[in-house]
Amino acid sequence: MKAGRAAYEQADFATAEKQFKVAFTAATKFELGDPRAVRTLNAIGNLYRAEDKTDAAEAFLSKARAMAEAWLGAESPELATALNNLGGLYTSEQRFAKAEEVLRPALAMREKLLGPEHPEVAATLCNLG
Repeated sequence: MKAGRAAYEQADFATAEKQFKVAFTAATKFELGDPRAVRTLNAIGNLYRAEDKTDAAEAFLSKARAMAEAWLGAESPELATALNNLGGLYTSEQRFAKAEEVLRPALAMREKLLGPEHPEVAATLCNLG
């Protein structure tokens, strides 16, 4: 995952994609419910969003959301991140009703888990517009 993030930060998206997929394959070999799998799906979704591959981004972010809900519960940090990322995608596509549908729960989770002054709360508020 670290190699994927480093490549992503360098805008080397092809290398980032390969590294994230390697990380996801490794994460799925861990115990069912390992949050690393959800984090990796989020990273791949964000990568596709950066490449303007919105259909692929939505698919990976939606899978991250579903996996987080099923494995980690209704109020996990990973679910809040998946919802925030999905909402950010919807906002960028001007799908504001869908964005609000996922960002409101993300905001509530982040405020509860992290406190109202946390930077991740601010990120969700920015996605809400």
